Amino acid sequence: MPRKARFWIVFAILIQVLWSLPLGGFFAYRWLAFDDPDTSFTCQDSRGRVSTCVEGETTNMIMGIVFLAIGLIMLGVALWLAVRWIKRGRREDYLRQHGVPAQAVVIQAMATSTRVNGRPLYRLTLQVPDVPGLEFRHRTMNPVPAGTTLTVAYDPANPADPVLLDDLAAIAQSMRYPRTAVDARIQRLTQLDSLRASGAISEEEFERLKAEALNQG
Repeated sequence: MPRKARFWIVFAILIQVLWSLPLGGFFAYRWLAFDDPDTSFTCQDSRGRVSTCVEGETTNMIMGIVFLAIGLIMLGVALWLAVRWIKRGRREDYLRQHGVPAQAVVIQAMATSTRVNGRPLYRLTLQVPDVPGLEFRHRTMNPVPAGTTLTVAYDPANPADPVLLDDLAAIAQSMRYPRTAVDARIQRLTQLDSLRASGAISEEEFERLKAEALNQG
């Protein structure tokens, strides 16, 4: 997952903490400091619906416990994610400096249900032909189509966890807007050739898709 996405996820969780804990503390204070009698009364919401509302010591106790629990749980989640992603970031920095470079081919690109600032997060599945059996996933907000060749770096002692070296934002931007129809066909043929070389598609599928690409007007 991109570092920017990690930051915004932790930030969103901390926002939840910042309002849950003070609100829980307020209700807990009222519960412990005041002997408010439990009362019920008729209330009306903004849509005009009438219902029975309650307030008092029991309500303050329940609200205080609920909001404090939510805040503490969210704080624990934020700290756990932050520590985990800091360690991941250090490993990525190490691989960029000392890892063995190799070429990886995107064999699948799928949008996930997760959104960061309104943008969908994509899951890329990649294969590294030079390292038999090496297939991994990468989450990004900058999708690139199947067949794209990317540069990665991996640790020979633990090859299953490589890191991407390419700027996916720049690659996705260049692929999103081909300059001419010829550029678009060349781009598609390059992707198909990468998929064939990695074994993701057969020779027959390559020839069929190649003919379709060349016949596009």
